[in-house]
Amino acid sequence: MLPRSLLIEIGRLATIWAEIEQFLILDVSALTAVDGVPTGHLRIEFRRLREEWIKSIKDKLGDRYFDKVCNPINQRLVDASESRGMVFHGTWRAVKRGSYRVEWHEQKRRLVWFSIPISLQEMRDVNSGLHKLLTDLKAARS
Repeated sequence: MLPRSLLIEIGRLATIWAEIEQFLILDVSALTAVDGVPTGHLRIEFRRLREEWIKSIKDKLGDRYFDKVCNPINQRLVDASESRGMVFHGTWRAVKRGSYRVEWHEQKRRLVWFSIPISLQEMRDVNSGLHKLLTDLKAARS
């Protein structure tokens, strides 16, 4: 059984990540709408959603705006999505108090197994970084 403190951090990451995805969905919908009606279905995997966001920013606001304002955030989104995948799709186990191991598989050209140690403090740091990313994303688009 995983301790409540770790489960809280996993839940916090899920909540922040859901808000990031919802923000991107709403932003792309607003930028691509025709007569107030969205032009596409955006319940898609995160990489494709992020690509649609990039395209819609560039189409409506230009490459210069994207390069200056959104590209640094986009790079952080790419990095953050790796943490998200590990947390959501990994199998967690306690190693000792405050120390855990998360393991998961990814289908690349072949099936690859990952296993990393992570502490409760590292999870808190990941969440702090995600919260800052969400704040910066909203500020860049307001």
